[in-house]
Amino acid sequence: MTKYKQIPPDTERLQAPNPKPLVRPARRVSTQLDPKRLRIYLITDFGDRNAKLVLQAVSAAIAAGVTAVQYRDKEENRYERRRVRAIRIKAMAAAHGALFVVNDDVDLALEIGADGVHLGLDDADPTDLRKELGPSFVIGGSAGTVERAVALERAGVDYLGVGAIYEARQSKATASPPRGTAAIKMIKQHVSLPIVGVGGITPDNAGSVFSAGADGVAVIRSVLDSDNPGRVVARLWSAWKTMQ
Repeated sequence: MTKYKQIPPDTERLQAPNPKPLVRPARRVSTQLDPKRLRIYLITDFGDRNAKLVLQAVSAAIAAGVTAVQYRDKEENRYERRRVRAIRIKAMAAAHGALFVVNDDVDLALEIGADGVHLGLDDADPTDLRKELGPSFVIGGSAGTVERAVALERAGVDYLGVGAIYEARQSKATASPPRGTAAIKMIKQHVSLPIVGVGGITPDNAGSVFSAGADGVAVIRSVLDSDNPGRVVARLWSAWKTMQ
């Protein structure tokens, strides 16, 4: 697999990795990922949770109406275990027509036939990835600023995960301080990509995220730590419908 260039994080400006200027392509023709596929977006997080219970929660949530699943398993260093978990979740998603992407790991995503990959702040620049894999491979990117969002759109991503909207450092130690729904409103003025709000989102505050212009909401703890994941998903759908 090619070693891809990195796109700078939110706090940096785009710079060439060597003296030769890095020429960014004009905004590409989008694959037109239907924003509806991002409406209720579940991110897995095994961490110190019981893996069996996580998988049960994911299964219940998908059956209840989750439209996209991102397999994220940062704490598991054993590739084979991650591969097996990813394959199981991919099968759950496929059974209900949900989009399935892998966090960060392009090689794993390609090996198991995932729909795509989600790239974080410190991951590969999607420009080369898009050139190699073509328009049908879904690429998502994380953005918290207008500058990064615009750079990611030009680099060829299909959607943006924007956040952290609310406090999220309980789920992800490297998450930014809360940016609020204003981040969605601002970024939406400068890009035409679908936007998924991420970070500290629950059924109680999801309506505000949708109201700010998000096409979808990403959830972790509110589903994985719930005794009734299906009920949580139903409430998230209700929050969206209330805003329509």
